[in-house]
Amino acid sequence: MAAAGFGCGLADRRLPGTDLGDVVSALSDASLEAVAKGVAQAQALTSTTASAGRYGYAVRAAHPPHERWSQVLRDLVRLRKRIAAAFLFDSAAANTVEALVAEASPELDALAPTPFLHDTTTKNVIVTPGGALSGIVDVDDLCFGDPRYAPALTLAALTAFGGPVRYVDAWMNAAGFQDDRVFRIYVAMFIVDFMSEHGQTFNGNAKASSPEARNGLLQIFGERLHLASSPSAT
Repeated sequence: MAAAGFGCGLADRRLPGTDLGDVVSALSDASLEAVAKGVAQAQALTSTTASAGRYGYAVRAAHPPHERWSQVLRDLVRLRKRIAAAFLFDSAAANTVEALVAEASPELDALAPTPFLHDTTTKNVIVTPGGALSGIVDVDDLCFGDPRYAPALTLAALTAFGGPVRYVDAWMNAAGFQDDRVFRIYVAMFIVDFMSEHGQTFNGNAKASSPEARNGLLQIFGERLHLASSPSAT
């Protein structure tokens, strides 16, 4: 998938520009909308590739590990274990989202296993110094499930770490995606994922944590949980 602006890592060698997250706050509304449309188009193209009716992450369509989409989301068990091991957050947040996932399982499992690029977030989307989409990198595998998973993660990141959430609005509009209860559950779940990173070591580097950052995540989680639990989130 190296054609049409796609690559597999090493963005600085293959594509001019930098990760979207490095410049997103400085981009104009017009640039944000153009980048969002480009990402939506790349995802639309990806969705036309093969799917074998299975869900989860895989290099080939026949290899996703799950029979149902809800099984992919129930990886919250892993998040709960990480949170418990770090002693920085209570596991109640993961338990709450897990209950929402269980409640929404009929809706989740009715979703088709659509192939999508799962890492087109504030990273891997490469933007030129002029604010145009240069391409997408790190597309070594795909996820098969609900393509709204990627914009949900992006929204969680922009909300938690700062950035214009209108970029995700533009992406959702360009893709024709619905902001419903399922989408909002994804966002709440990704906030829990960020919680689980506190106190962990990745690639030999300890994840920075502070009371201010943890309190901020807790506040954001409460807001996102309210949205996901609201009767209007349909």
